[in-house]
Amino acid sequence: MSRTTRAELGQRALSIIEQGAYQSRRGVMVNISADLQRCVAATELWPEPDLLQLRQQLLQQEVLSRC
Repeated sequence: MSRTTRAELGQRALSIIEQGAYQSRRGVMVNISADLQRCVAATELWPEPDLLQLRQQLLQQEVLSRC
């Protein structure tokens, strides 16, 4: 995929997010505004130390599940 194509897809994605909807290939308008609002409301900021701790926990679980 060319850089231009990736840029166009990114711009399209941003436009969909800003509008809260898009038109499907069949011409149907798909409203994603409620889904976007739920995503934003559920977004959490994870400080780096917490992310590192979570990573360690997940890696330990993975190792233990292989035993």
